[in-house]
Amino acid sequence: MEIKSRTQNLAADGGIMPTYVAEPTSGGPYPIVIVFMEAFGVSGHIKNVTNRFASDGYVAIAPDLYYRNEPNIVVDYTDIQKAMPLLRGMYDAQTHADTRTAINFAKDLTNTRADSIGCTGYCMGGTISWMTACLNRDIKAAAIYYPGGIITRETSVHRPASPHAYAELLTAPVLGLFGEDDQSPPPADVKEIDAELTKLGKTHDFHIYKGAGHGFSCNERASFHQSSSDDAWSRTLAWFEKYLKS
Repeated sequence: MEIKSRTQNLAADGGIMPTYVAEPTSGGPYPIVIVFMEAFGVSGHIKNVTNRFASDGYVAIAPDLYYRNEPNIVVDYTDIQKAMPLLRGMYDAQTHADTRTAINFAKDLTNTRADSIGCTGYCMGGTISWMTACLNRDIKAAAIYYPGGIITRETSVHRPASPHAYAELLTAPVLGLFGEDDQSPPPADVKEIDAELTKLGKTHDFHIYKGAGHGFSCNERASFHQSSSDDAWSRTLAWFEKYLKS
């Protein structure tokens, strides 16, 4: 499907939030997918993922959640020392306000289905995708890729509650995609959340890929794992097809 893309500046809680938008060039209305960035910003990888969703018949957007520092920060994947202070400086309350801005923007577009919104995210964005699904009834399906902070052992003013504690509030079906060799989150945490969601009767489907580590889905990272990435993408498209397009 032919697509077009642009960056839209949104008036948000903390100032102007650049948001990458990719959409089919014609037709619609289309379901919405919000793509939450990694700790490295709205990188080429995140834009590529957003474009791929648009090519599959979604209006996809990727908000720049670092805009409160300065707009359009993108950190090299090898520069962990620069990325981590940005990640740790975020406040969940502010992030929630920014995700609401992104949701409301997408709902108001003329070519979108306001009743059919999904979200996904990678690394830091996987945790944000989880929290967005738990805290927003607009979200009808979510996919979370290796969300390192989903169980946070030490809370703070930045994160006053561990994201996994919101599980009881979840109403959207969640697809979880994890690496067996990852320690952020480790398989034990994945299994703990899986068991809790089962206990709560929440619709979910978790997959742990053998031989895959953190960041396995990003072809710009040394940890890229082709077969796991391909399978995870296929499962994500099928998940959103089932819960957003039907």
